[in-house]
Amino acid sequence: MKKLKFKIGDEIFYVWHIKGPVSAPILHWFHANGLNAGTYENLLMELSTSFTVYAWDARAHGLNSNLTLPSKHTIFEQYTKDLVGLTNLLFEKHSTPIILAGHSLGATICIKAEKALRGKISHLVLADPVLFTPFVTKVSQILRWLKFSKPKNLYLAQNAAKRLNKWPTKKDALVYLSEKNLFKNWDDRSIKNYVKYGTTDTIKHVHLRCPPRVESLIFEESEYEFLAKEITQISTDTHVYLAAKGSPAFAKKAFTKIKKKKIIEILESTSHLFPIEEYRRFSAEISKNTIS
Repeated sequence: MKKLKFKIGDEIFYVWHIKGPVSAPILHWFHANGLNAGTYENLLMELSTSFTVYAWDARAHGLNSNLTLPSKHTIFEQYTKDLVGLTNLLFEKHSTPIILAGHSLGATICIKAEKALRGKISHLVLADPVLFTPFVTKVSQILRWLKFSKPKNLYLAQNAAKRLNKWPTKKDALVYLSEKNLFKNWDDRSIKNYVKYGTTDTIKHVHLRCPPRVESLIFEESEYEFLAKEITQISTDTHVYLAAKGSPAFAKKAFTKIKKKKIIEILESTSHLFPIEEYRRFSAEISKNTIS
């Protein structure tokens, strides 16, 4: 992967780039909350056999952790603005519509950016987007107030805020994180890349590039992003891939109302992290359904 530099507004963003076959479609990948593009290297390399691939780190993540942090109640709007800016640059660079793809938070922001990018994107590829409804949000609040312990995703924001964020070395971070349940189905390359690109060294210790307070705030504010109406108005070909277990796409029925071509597929025996855990299978699905 090659690191490129793009100026969006007054800020410099670093973006990973993998050149695909001659005349291959252009695809941009947007990672999940708290992760980074490098974590998905397996997937990106698979995709590069069919696409020319770009994959950024959103502000406060990975390579772009030094950028101004999004503030409370502006996170989703800021990320949308950033994504629109980068996609416009890619469209100008290649003079062809871009395939906009993302996972979890990344897929949600792709949905929010679609209206501003019509004519400049050819497809939306959405891997298990985080899509709350007012009903689910209210129920979640009530269950937390009653101190229910399940389902586990009731407490994503709270648990992220308590995430350990200090280790003596990257090796110590790798050992600690490898034992966490979240990473139990990850291959060695993915977990090593998560640590390599998702942590940074200071004089005294190693810490996460995406601060736990930012990851927590993103989870918290995702519960108030109600996009069902925007989804029904999408006018770009849309491919939605959902996890068989634990999907946060509570507003998924809205996709059935899209008038443009759409694919809605539940990937059997998968968790929310399938773009990492099942990268070959997921890449094959994207290539099969996107390249005519």
